[in-house]
Amino acid sequence: MEGGISIRGSNFFRANLQRTKLRMAGLEDTSLQEADLKYADLREAYLQRADLRGADLTGADLRGAHYNGATEWPANFIPLVAGAIRDK
Repeated sequence: MEGGISIRGSNFFRANLQRTKLRMAGLEDTSLQEADLKYADLREAYLQRADLRGADLTGADLRGAHYNGATEWPANFIPLVAGAIRDK
């Protein structure tokens, strides 16, 4: 991770994170299940192995956010369409 805060491994289950600025944040291994992330700034965030199942990503900015095959997304959410980058 380069820059940003690291809150790796945290639990934000059902948290209200609307409009939160998490640009370049280290969110690896973090539970964001059912979190309200409407209009959150997640540009270039590190989401490897993060659990976003059921999260509301309406209007969230995910351009350049990094994720991997272990990242769990809300049903029918396509991270590549949102501008996220899949790491190997």
